[in-house]
Amino acid sequence: MPKLRETSLKLAIPKKGRLRDPAIKLLNKAGYAINDDPRLLHVYHSENDIDFLFLRTTDIPTLIEEGAIDLGITGKDNVLEKQANIHEVMSLEYGHCRLCLAGATPKPTQAKSAQTFSLQTLAKKNVATSFPFLARRFFKEHNIAAPHLIKLSGSLEIMIALKLCEAIIDIVETGSTLKENQLQIHHTIGHYYAALYTRNALVKDKRVILMKKRLTSALLAQNYRIIEYNIKKQLLNRAEAISPGFDSPTISHLDDPDRVAVKILVKKSNVFAIMDKLEAIGATAIFETEIKNCRL
Repeated sequence: MPKLRETSLKLAIPKKGRLRDPAIKLLNKAGYAINDDPRLLHVYHSENDIDFLFLRTTDIPTLIEEGAIDLGITGKDNVLEKQANIHEVMSLEYGHCRLCLAGATPKPTQAKSAQTFSLQTLAKKNVATSFPFLARRFFKEHNIAAPHLIKLSGSLEIMIALKLCEAIIDIVETGSTLKENQLQIHHTIGHYYAALYTRNALVKDKRVILMKKRLTSALLAQNYRIIEYNIKKQLLNRAEAISPGFDSPTISHLDDPDRVAVKILVKKSNVFAIMDKLEAIGATAIFETEIKNCRL
């Protein structure tokens, strides 16, 4: 049994699944050194007095609400399903997914009436899902007589073939698994993402605020790049019109009195377009630098 400190901040990380590895990677970038060992249940970070706990993703909202832990990384879908009264500190910009209602893909030989899906056809029928609360709410909002919801925790795509149910409600990322199992999406119930959550009583806690700052810095570093280039002074206004940087560019003088060196902060997604435009107006020695951390 791990020894937990009485006064430490306790933060839960998903033990398994698609949210685990990106969470560890982001925390490491934010300065919290965590060993990526799947056997670990607990890591203590002495420098910041934080106990990192590896727990089931679906349990994290309840553990935060009950006060067993202070912070946790989990999906918004889990928080809504558990109806947990907790505070979202920040989106972590990964784990994007949808909760969808899916059914068997109609065969081309079927009549057109059979190929047209209606929610009414599911009234009082079997529907398999890992999200009974969200499913029940969805059918209620659409005034559909409540189907018989069968709660399962995985491999829902095969349940229609097993004739257990008429449809499934499950998390979808790309939709490729549904297609492989001859299923198609009929309705998107909601869009979700991974986020950092805390108890309502800790929203203004200095340690939570510091954690948010560090993670925000790591995300900014992940999403931004530095571009440096040389350009003639007479072209500087045109270059700044292409990209002025975050607040304004950093400009340094060169030995050549007619030219300057410029450094700007740009979004990673815009790097290639900006470099192309700068080159087109006469900028030279253009290069991109990755950022490990930053505060804006």
